[in-house]
Amino acid sequence: MPQLISWFALDAAQLPVEDWPWIMVVGRETPALTMVESIPEGDAYDVTYNVRAYAYVRGDGYEGTSSLRSRVTLGIREIALTKPTLGDTGARIDVPSLRESYSELDEIELLGTIAASYVDLRVIAREVVRTDIPPYGRARTIAVTVRRLPTPSPEGS
Repeated sequence: MPQLISWFALDAAQLPVEDWPWIMVVGRETPALTMVESIPEGDAYDVTYNVRAYAYVRGDGYEGTSSLRSRVTLGIREIALTKPTLGDTGARIDVPSLRESYSELDEIELLGTIAASYVDLRVIAREVVRTDIPPYGRARTIAVTVRRLPTPSPEGS
């Protein structure tokens, strides 16, 4: 596998075209929100996120680029299969949800041969909607002047 050159915690505004291959992970939607339990801190939910990991590769010629695309996609799959729990967050990958898709290879004069793939998967995270936060208090009283707005005149008058 190629080494990661950069790691962005947030969406990058623009990715440099020189840094190949690259992988971008994007949350797409939350199709399920299931209340699990009420705890002293609030209500706990299992939230399902549909996530897509895009992989873009560039090489010299179809065979090498196709092989690189397959290896990078395999790397994404292996991480999902061997480490389905995401750190100490309690979030986990729903392994049976993994789906892979591959682009056609394209020859671009200035870039060489490029290809892409993506891996769709679901991530399930336990999230708590806090209810133990003290109220902020009462808004101060403010003076308000009430009056009628002027009526607009008809056009051309």
